[in-house]
Amino acid sequence: MPGSFFMVKLGVLTPGEIKAFFDRNLFLYCEEKVLGQKLKKRGLETLLVTDESYIHAHSVSIDKRYRKIADKQRLLHRSKLYYYREYLGADSRGFGPRRFFWLQFWRRCGF
Repeated sequence: MPGSFFMVKLGVLTPGEIKAFFDRNLFLYCEEKVLGQKLKKRGLETLLVTDESYIHAHSVSIDKRYRKIADKQRLLHRSKLYYYREYLGADSRGFGPRRFFWLQFWRRCGF
């Protein structure tokens, strides 16, 4: 589910419920996956509108907060690891040898 333009039909969820769909531990990366899982768990459907368009200012949010590419990559990988652990139930035992290597590598790099 693309998150750059996200809408909820009025009355389907309360403002508090909408707020609960967002995980405060994630910023930019993997948010759409979490939203999709939580909506599905609630029995709600997502809809992708293909006959409309909008302008998405790519990287505006992240560029204000993270200027270095290394910081952006760190955020991306931290978000992925968090998503894998918290939402997919994966830990270092759940990864194959290659993924386990990268998991340990990123942890050593401070991710």
